[in-house]
Order: sequence, then structure tokens, then C-alpha cells
Amino acid sequence: MPWRHVAHTADVALDVEAATFEALCAEAAAALVALLVVDAGAVERAAGARTVRLAAAREPVLLHGWLSAVLLAFELDRWVTDGAVVRRVAGGLEGDLRGAPFDPDRHGRGAEVKAVTWHGLSAERVGPGWRAQVLLDL
Repeated sequence: MPWRHVAHTADVALDVEAATFEALCAEAAAALVALLVVDAGAVERAAGARTVRLAAAREPVLLHGWLSAVLLAFELDRWVTDGAVVRRVAGGLEGDLRGAPFDPDRHGRGAEVKAVTWHGLSAERVGPGWRAQVLLDL
């Protein structure tokens, strides 16, 4: 046989709960950053902020875009988010990523997250709150 399938585990799932969709996005960002750096607590609060604006009608699409923005800020701009303020706006979502430049000596590099995947992605109301499941490609 010239080929074979090889089992490979290269993903991690986030399971996030919050009272509102906005809080769900903020918590999901915190969960992602906790994978990216060893010590997210070492990020200087209020060192700066970056604004993210997304347009989409459905919550799973907004959550995917939001987490992708957090990941891109880290990987491309070397920006570590230590918190977020998220707002629903007409036609989408707007949020401020608070944080600081990544310092490998202070923060430590955690897992290498390649992408936020669409596989099994969900963001939905559950009872009085919200719940999301997100699969990250490592």
C-alpha cells in the first residue's frame, strides 16, 4: 500500500460559558491567551488597547472572527491581550483588546496555535446565558 492514515492529535477545544454573548467573547479570548503564553498574569494592564471591528449576523461567525483577531494580534503584531471589552453593534461586534507587547522573557511562550477552526464551532444561548465550543488547531 503506497499510503496510510496516521492518527494525529493536534487540536485543543475551548468550552466557554458566560452570561452574555459579549462576556462569552471576552472569556474565549482569555482562554486562548492562556494557551498562547505561560504567564498571562504578567501582562501589564492598561499598557494599551487595540480595537477590533467585525461584521456578521450570526454569533458563531462573530466568535470565530474575534478569536482569529486575538490570535493574529499575537502572532503578527506580538500583542498579548490581558482582557477585552466587547460590544454588540449594528451588524456585528466591536471590541477593545487591552494588553501589551509580547515579551518572551516575562510571559513565556505557550502552545503554538495555528488557527481557530470552523469544525464543530458553536456559540448559542443555553438557559439564561451563553455557551461556546471552539476547536483550535495546534
